[in-house]
Amino acid sequence: MTKSQIAAQGYTIRDLCRDPASTDAAFARVKKVGYDAIQISGFWQNGVENLARIADKNELQVCATHIGFQEMVDDLPKVIANHKLLGCTYVGIGGMPLEARESPEACRAFVRKFNEIGCRLRDAGLIGIYHNHNFEFASFGSESLMDILYNEGDPASWQFEIDTHWVVRGFNDPVKWIRKVAGRMDCVHFKDLHNYKEGPTYAEIGEGVLNWPDIITACRLIGVKWYIVEQDTCPGDPVDSLAISYRNMLRMI
Repeated sequence: MTKSQIAAQGYTIRDLCRDPASTDAAFARVKKVGYDAIQISGFWQNGVENLARIADKNELQVCATHIGFQEMVDDLPKVIANHKLLGCTYVGIGGMPLEARESPEACRAFVRKFNEIGCRLRDAGLIGIYHNHNFEFASFGSESLMDILYNEGDPASWQFEIDTHWVVRGFNDPVKWIRKVAGRMDCVHFKDLHNYKEGPTYAEIGEGVLNWPDIITACRLIGVKWYIVEQDTCPGDPVDSLAISYRNMLRMI
């Protein structure tokens, strides 16, 4: 991991990106913290053309996105064109549709469709990625939805985007899963958590309970390209939280 590989997940600052002007101001603050890249998620209402212009103005590379799976199903050529405009290779799904979570069979149907879409993205020079939450680790008998994604997802069609926080919330080991998806993950979500008695909450990187030295080592070993910092909710200004995470990550590397 190098400084240039650390990116900010835009979902963290989604509430600051209400319109193009406020998005521009938020991106400028993220750049001032030290980030050179951003993942776009949670504020598409600003329009792709505006987002491309604002990212370019603030010298932030768009490393990845999160979009709805239905957008890919309904109009994949538009999705491809939008990502070309953004100069972005990684087309992300933030989570499978609700109906795909209801049973192993429903999940398998989703995976088959994503395999097909992933092939079309690959042919266009892009890469589909799947971001997990904790629900994928819930067991349906002898297998979980995450097992189905891993076993039946086509490695040549799409990749994982392991979220460290949600793996722990799913009672699994992020180091284990990072190593497991070797060759199938270029982008990782770094997200920490506080493990309070009343339940886990989000934390800045290095301020929670996750084992970052081992997580970083695992990511380095499998050749992760983008280390994307995310905090779903922050105690105050989300850019301040991104700054704490960034400074802590620089110390770690």
